[in-house]
Amino acid sequence: MKNLFFTMITLMSTVIMSGQETEKKHSYGFLANAKLGFAKLKQSGFVTINGNVNSGDFHFFYSLPSGTYFSGGIGLLEFSANGVSGGESYALEHSYLRIPLYINRSVSIFKEQANNKINAYAGIGIYGNTLLKEEIQTLTTTFEEKNRGWNFGLGFNIGLTFEVNDYMTLGLGFDTQSDLTKMKKDDVERKLEAINTVNFIYKLNF
Repeated sequence: MKNLFFTMITLMSTVIMSGQETEKKHSYGFLANAKLGFAKLKQSGFVTINGNVNSGDFHFFYSLPSGTYFSGGIGLLEFSANGVSGGESYALEHSYLRIPLYINRSVSIFKEQANNKINAYAGIGIYGNTLLKEEIQTLTTTFEEKNRGWNFGLGFNIGLTFEVNDYMTLGLGFDTQSDLTKMKKDDVERKLEAINTVNFIYKLNF
């Protein structure tokens, strides 16, 4: 995970250093992300569990003329995994509510072309995270608990966007996140690590 974070920081630095001031105006709008990927769940009393991630975020953003923009909003993340414990198969599902806050930088790839609509972006941010519901299903029973605590994490993103017109932008990117602190409730500690996702982006400018 440390190597992945180092790689992301290097790529972000490349994007920032290659930036060039433009005549863009201040702008604001909404940003929606659909994310698919993988993560690892670490929980006291259990081995590390590898699972799938299905996530979505909805952000409000404010962009500066330099290409730097700030975004914050709300998101939902579903973590699912299958395993065997004590000789019995189980299916695990976690539903998280997330509150992200990011700072991003966007630059033109082909700066010499007046009509260039393709941009590279990179960003870093933090998020608050709460486990809304935990559900464990076996062949004989279903176990469910709600409101399992809060924690905080750190994330990096990088990708490409295409300006369809003055108001709409589509993009594709990569995001890596990891909880920095553990959720603690009823003597159980847990956190998600190596949350790596492919992001599908829809951006609406005003």
